[in-house]
Amino acid sequence: MSKVIVLLDVDGVLLAMGQQPENTLKVGKMVYDANLPAWLQKLSQIAEIYWCSSWQDQSEQFAHDLGFSSAGYIGFSDLKRTKKLLLGQIRSNRTFYD
Repeated sequence: MSKVIVLLDVDGVLLAMGQQPENTLKVGKMVYDANLPAWLQKLSQIAEIYWCSSWQDQSEQFAHDLGFSSAGYIGFSDLKRTKKLLLGQIRSNRTFYD
């Protein structure tokens, strides 16, 4: 049986971009969909969740606040926000896959 791995971003996944969901939960300074903690807790029981986001320096705080365990993160937050950012993220993901 193969291992299930989820690569989790923050913007647009954990944090809404644009209009906020109607059913929200405020945790610290962040606003989430109120169903998100239970969903992530269930997901973390059947999959290894790795952060794949430039928010990696705050990823453990997100996991703690939302009550689930993560397996770590794919590091690319040191990349500058330039056209090369996406290429750097793709390379980091490829290294992780390998």
